[in-house]
Amino acid sequence: DSDWETVDADITSQLNEIATNGGNIALLTSTIISPTTEKLIIDFSAKYGNVKHIQMDAVSYSGMLDANASTFGVRALPSYYFEKAEVIVSFGADFLGNWGSTDYATQYAKGRNPKNEKMSKHYQVESTLTLTGSNADNRIQIKPSEQAGLLSNLYNALNGDIADSRIEKLVSSLKSAKSSIVVCNSNDKNVQLLVNSINNILGNYSSTIDMSNPSYLRKGNDDDVATLVSEMNSGNIDALITYNVNPSYTLINADKFNEGLTKVGLKVSSSLYMDETSSKMDYVCPDNHNLESWGDANPSNGDFTLMQPTISPLFNGRQFQESIMVWMGKTDYYSYLKDFYS
Repeated sequence: DSDWETVDADITSQLNEIATNGGNIALLTSTIISPTTEKLIIDFSAKYGNVKHIQMDAVSYSGMLDANASTFGVRALPSYYFEKAEVIVSFGADFLGNWGSTDYATQYAKGRNPKNEKMSKHYQVESTLTLTGSNADNRIQIKPSEQAGLLSNLYNALNGDIADSRIEKLVSSLKSAKSSIVVCNSNDKNVQLLVNSINNILGNYSSTIDMSNPSYLRKGNDDDVATLVSEMNSGNIDALITYNVNPSYTLINADKFNEGLTKVGLKVSSSLYMDETSSKMDYVCPDNHNLESWGDANPSNGDFTLMQPTISPLFNGRQFQESIMVWMGKTDYYSYLKDFYS
């Protein structure tokens, strides 16, 4: 147990020493959609130098993000319009459950209304039964190892080759449909590049899929996380600050991350919970709940919103943004937020 004054003095002193010696500081966070928080991290980097900001998602969409960066030059998720599609094809994507960046159930229901002039047709190609698969007109069960090959066959079939017998009806429906949508849950960049090519052949962009209005709700980068873990194990990270992430639990190579933690000099967690990662840190700074915090958000292109607390902090917590400011010798995130938009 400690108090904020003691903890802040310790952390600030060590950060200054690391900066003076040219050490490396890593800031590992969940996806940040707050413009002011992004600006604070830039200010923090300018203050201490050699600061790397790495974002990670517990469920990674890095492969899809990287594929979109290669195809469109935008590392973001597109907006989908399932209600506009005559044919929906999903390779493992449980978009009625927890896949994607928003709730697609309302869109799906509109397109599936029997009163429509043409009710949408839904094909689900998956290994394990999902909520989405249970609603499909045609569910095709495959082995996980078959997904990439079947997608490749679909691509070739749309270009005139013979379709795998399991997806003949699917290919025929896509070719005859005026509008369609193809999605996939793979986290492999090459597979997602294939999905992008299929949607491009079908003319789905600017129709049922919109990359001009992307979603920013997923920004995690698996390559950056892997590099961080490698640098931690090499002893090249002098300070690690985590916010709203639990890599000791969610990372597939959590054992390597935990091993690397033992080689980091300063370890700080800003968290609501004493979770698997926080319990291994030197300092655990209790974060405020969203209902106790000020903030803002830019969830998608052109959409901005502000967040204000509905209650005063119940305990002796402090939101992450305020902590970052204190460690830079500043205070009052509320004023910072107001000035940002003034």
